[in-house]
Amino acid sequence: FYEFIQNLEYNQMKYIGLDEDNCDLYNSQIRQDKDEKYDPYLIVKVPFRHNKYEVDILNKDNSYQSIQNIYNFTKMRCDIFIDKIWKYNEKYVCKWKIKKIEIV
Repeated sequence: FYEFIQNLEYNQMKYIGLDEDNCDLYNSQIRQDKDEKYDPYLIVKVPFRHNKYEVDILNKDNSYQSIQNIYNFTKMRCDIFIDKIWKYNEKYVCKWKIKKIEIV
């Protein structure tokens, strides 16, 4: 998965017109903790509009539940998508959002 996202970001940089000389103009959404204790992670936003979360959350019984019932280190499977690629402070950013969460 990590390599897939990384290759996708490289393809986005190529499509935008960035190369090795100016690749610092692309802000990757893959992050690594300072101590490198954990695997790299992808920054993904949960859509929130009109004072509510716009994401379907299903538990193991395939019944819907609230986002407040998800705790740290809960294992889940997420359907994610690219919301937009935009330029902010002279850098390009690709924003990922969650469409559906399944608690496993």
